[in-house]
Amino acid sequence: MTKIQRPCATTLIAIMTPLVTLFCFALDLYVPLIPTIKIFFQASHTQMQATNSYFMLTTGLGQLIFGPISDTLGRTKVLIISLLLFILGNLCCWSAQCFELFMAGRILQALGSCGCYLTCFASIKDLYTCNNLSTTMFGYLNMVGSVPAIIAPSIGTQLAYQYGWPSIFVLMGTAALITLGYCYFLYPDTVHNNQNRYKGLETTFKNYQEILANKYIQAFTLPACLGVSSYFSLYSVSPYIYMENFGFSKAGFSLCYGTFGLSFLLGNTICSIIVKHYGILRTLSLGLGLHLLCNFVLLTTIHFESFYVIHPCLMLLIFSAALMVTAGIGGSMVPFKHMPGTAFAVISASKFTVCFILSELVVFFFDRSLASYAITFLFFDIISAILIMILAHQINTQTQNDTIRQEVSTA
Repeated sequence: MTKIQRPCATTLIAIMTPLVTLFCFALDLYVPLIPTIKIFFQASHTQMQATNSYFMLTTGLGQLIFGPISDTLGRTKVLIISLLLFILGNLCCWSAQCFELFMAGRILQALGSCGCYLTCFASIKDLYTCNNLSTTMFGYLNMVGSVPAIIAPSIGTQLAYQYGWPSIFVLMGTAALITLGYCYFLYPDTVHNNQNRYKGLETTFKNYQEILANKYIQAFTLPACLGVSSYFSLYSVSPYIYMENFGFSKAGFSLCYGTFGLSFLLGNTICSIIVKHYGILRTLSLGLGLHLLCNFVLLTTIHFESFYVIHPCLMLLIFSAALMVTAGIGGSMVPFKHMPGTAFAVISASKFTVCFILSELVVFFFDRSLASYAITFLFFDIISAILIMILAHQINTQTQNDTIRQEVSTA
């Protein structure tokens, strides 16, 4: 096995930043323009919701394809293919004159962005064997991934005003093309182990079975799923809450939505600090506790319909979601140093599939208030907390045993 040459952390994050933000820009540039695009295609509310929900579902299921392939063929090959798919998806959306072609473009966007996203997180696990360090690096990636939520809605609004809504797809396609050029030469391919050569579908399914049976996956994946889902579900309903209930303009809504990105950024920044001092499990428990509390407050104050009550609560909820996502991913990846691509594929597939299901549930029962949102996530927060309490002892025991083995092997 060839020794992996690890770039410094700053260089690595700089290389990966455009790759993780492609996924985020594909969502956040688009959100304030949904009403405009809906009118252009004469689409229904359900069809426009489908462009978001099926984007998330495709992103999740695509991980199951790209994960084992990246463990087998290497991260760079998957990355190049993913960027080409993303460019093709933006070309379809830009040129679409019918809703069906636009939808196909969104699905290609999702496939491309999910391959880039997976490649970065799997490469981090290749390069950082210490669990707390890899979780900290995941936090840094999530930090840069939260920046588009702060700036992208305003950029999308201005681009659409000046050049029309198709211009956002020109911007994303061009950015992906530039990223493809430099990644071809600079991205560190971290898979050199011939033992990971593809051995057939049966082996892949056995690997998936091993991953799903692991206590870390069972305890940490659901909170990560809930953290992402609460952010995405808010993405789906917030235009109606802020523009119809509170009377905000597109520009005003873009600024409000940007504060959620700021909360997510702050949450990931603080998460990276907390993990170093208190570990993954305590960080996750803090995030889940805050998330549960915020949903309870939302549910009990829903009748006020006050921006000054709801908006700060939602900002704190997204802050707690950041803790859940970063600590959840870090904890889930702990036992899988030998197949990080496949493991992250399972985690991400779960995460984005749950996003699809819960957002559909929230939107289906949406009544122009956040009642369906708060009830859904309060229910699953409680289930997740119970699951962690049941499995916490086993996780701590396994962690201690793994630490002892590492110390013995080092000695």
